[in-house]
Amino acid sequence: MDGMGPAADGTQTKALLDSIVEGWPQHAQHLQRFFNTLSAKDAETIDRVAQSILTLAGDELPDFVADYRWMCGMFMKHEIAFRRSKTLSHSDTAAIRDAYYDNADAMGRYMRGLLISQITWPQHLGVQFLFANTLLPRLPDGFSYMEVGPGHGVTLAMAGADPKCGALSGFDISQTSIEMTRESLKRLGVTHPVDLIHADICAPAESAAQFNAIVISQVLELVDSPQTVIDGLAARLAPDGVLFVNCPVQMLAPDHIRVWESGAEIAALVKAAGLQIDFEAKVHADALKQSDAMGYSHVLIARKPR
Repeated sequence: MDGMGPAADGTQTKALLDSIVEGWPQHAQHLQRFFNTLSAKDAETIDRVAQSILTLAGDELPDFVADYRWMCGMFMKHEIAFRRSKTLSHSDTAAIRDAYYDNADAMGRYMRGLLISQITWPQHLGVQFLFANTLLPRLPDGFSYMEVGPGHGVTLAMAGADPKCGALSGFDISQTSIEMTRESLKRLGVTHPVDLIHADICAPAESAAQFNAIVISQVLELVDSPQTVIDGLAARLAPDGVLFVNCPVQMLAPDHIRVWESGAEIAALVKAAGLQIDFEAKVHADALKQSDAMGYSHVLIARKPR
């Protein structure tokens, strides 16, 4: 569709946005508004993201768009319920495991919807810019990389495509997600060996492996003890290794068991684990207004002292 601005000029981006609008015409206004806030310099990165999404969805793209629309409706329903009651739908990890992570049908639809959101939600696309342009250039030759909750596998594949990458690992509490990640990496043509582990990141580490980089994105709001998770990840970092953290602030999803009120809460967890913050940024959910009140993704990169 027209009117998206220069950031949407890539062939893959146009094809994907046209398919999204075809499946959800009412979403066109949001997409035009968002993409007109982006610049032409972002077009190449956006087109790579779009190509990954198109590759992963394949002939099932209309189903992915339908699940994205379903997911957005589910988010809105939970948002309204929370604003009215000030109570989240779930209070602990066990409850969301039953509702989502151990429910193959619900988890599958959720994951498909989240894949489409990687290009349609400002906070998701913006975090990918930071991952590619701020995290990866910091990593040493032969870096070892671990991702908690790799999901659709797009960032895991991006790390594996970096010529400096030495080893790749992924952890997830959901077997459905692990299988989806495995299939996604095949479709994306990732040839680098990847160790995918079905495990609870809150449990004690079963190996002494240490990593140069660990990524945890939109997970800390899903666990009973975020500090325990951060402490465990800090222990898995090699000296001078970096932790990339992404958390939604003043935003919620159906599987959240807490709402972060500020980025300072995230920074405090990291500092308490003995890590030094090298970088912090906000990626706002409303790309035009850039208002904290509308919610944002808080991204930080923290380093383990030598």
